[in-house]
Amino acid sequence: MLGEGGVGKSEDAYKTQIRIDDEPANLDILDTAGQAEFTAMRDQYMRAGEGFIISYSITDRRSFQEARHFKQLICRVRRTVDTPVVLVGNKSDLTQLRQVSVEEGKELAREFQCPFFETSAAFRYYIDEVFAALVRQIRQREAEAVRSGERKTRRSRSLWSRFKAPFRKKQHSNN
Repeated sequence: MLGEGGVGKSEDAYKTQIRIDDEPANLDILDTAGQAEFTAMRDQYMRAGEGFIISYSITDRRSFQEARHFKQLICRVRRTVDTPVVLVGNKSDLTQLRQVSVEEGKELAREFQCPFFETSAAFRYYIDEVFAALVRQIRQREAEAVRSGERKTRRSRSLWSRFKAPFRKKQHSNN
């Protein structure tokens, strides 16, 4: 979980298991709350992490502006733009203090090419849906990687088979 301190994240590290689409999912969650002393640790987790939740507070425009910084940081550390991400506008229960519109959140999510949720951690509104969306993205990427690997294996096998074929015929005719 990435986001400025005070946006309503847990500010902790923990592991839990949940069920998404009737399959177990192990979550290893680290929230450094933007604290400077966690920079090296955060980068390490970013390299190893399979997906990320970028969170901002709908009551804090600066935290929203920092969301783009966190997305860029993920891309820089992982050296790819193709990492599962979910954008979360938290504190949706504080609508009277809103500084960031729903449309602005949706627009940033379109830029990030990721799902978007407005949540209330205080009331647990849409929290489970956020984690489910992230797990589904991770699973989809894993399935695509497996399919891609299978295609490469099939291609290399067929190329190898074509290469070996003339030699196999010679062996059989000499016997």
